[in-house]
Amino acid sequence: PLSNLDPSLLRIPLLGPIMATLLLQRGLLLLHASAVVIKNEALLFVGDRGWGKSTLAAMLHDRGHGFLTDDVAALQLTPAPAVLSAFPRLKLWPESISLLENDPEDVPRLVDGYEKRDYRVQQRFMERPHSLARIYILSDGLELAIEPLSPMDALLSLLPHTFANRLGWNQDEVRKTREFRQLTDLLKCVRPFRLRRPRLRAPLETVARLLEEHAQWAGSLSLAGVADSPKVASPQ
Repeated sequence: PLSNLDPSLLRIPLLGPIMATLLLQRGLLLLHASAVVIKNEALLFVGDRGWGKSTLAAMLHDRGHGFLTDDVAALQLTPAPAVLSAFPRLKLWPESISLLENDPEDVPRLVDGYEKRDYRVQQRFMERPHSLARIYILSDGLELAIEPLSPMDALLSLLPHTFANRLGWNQDEVRKTREFRQLTDLLKCVRPFRLRRPRLRAPLETVARLLEEHAQWAGSLSLAGVADSPKVASPQ
C-alpha cells in the first residue's frame, strides 16, 4: 500500500470482497449473511442490506450467545454443513450500537467520515467451525413470525444472496453449476425458515427472544418433520 494510506481504507476491501473472492476460488459456498451459535449450533441470517443481519447477530451475542461471522459467511459442506469462523468484528450503524446500550462515540468508525462503526467482539467469539442447524431468511411481514420454507422456496431465496452474485461475478457454467449443487446439497441437510418482521413495529430484542425460543423448539424436531411444523409467531 501507499505509505500515506489509511489502513482502515485497506481493511474494508481486504476483509470483504477480496477475502470473499479468495474463498470462492477455493470452492467454498459463500453467502451474504451473519451467523451466531446457540446451544452449540450455528444459525445463519440471510437478507438484503438494511435488514438487520449484523444487528441481530450483535443482539444475540449481547444476550450471551456465540458469534461466528458478519457479512461474509463461508460454508463447508463436507462431512456436514458448517459455518467457518471469521473475524471478531461487526459493522454496525450508531443506532444499532445504541440498541446494545453502548455509546456509538466509544466505537471507532470503519473509515473517517463514514458513520458505520467497527464493533469488536471481546467475548464468546467462536474460533472453530460450527455445525449449521438452521437458515433464517429475513423478510418483511405484517407480524413477527418464523415460518418453515420448502427447499425450493429456500433455494430461490438464497440464490440472490450468494457472494458470487453479490460481487457481480460473470461466472462460467462450471462455477454456476457448482454453486447451484452446493445450495441444493446444503438444503438437503439444513432446515430453512423465513423470519418475517414488521421492521417499524418489532423491537430487535423481541426478535432475538423469538429466535431463542425457536432454537429450543426446532432443536427437538427431526428434519423430516419440519415441513409440517406450525408457524411460530411472537407471543405479542
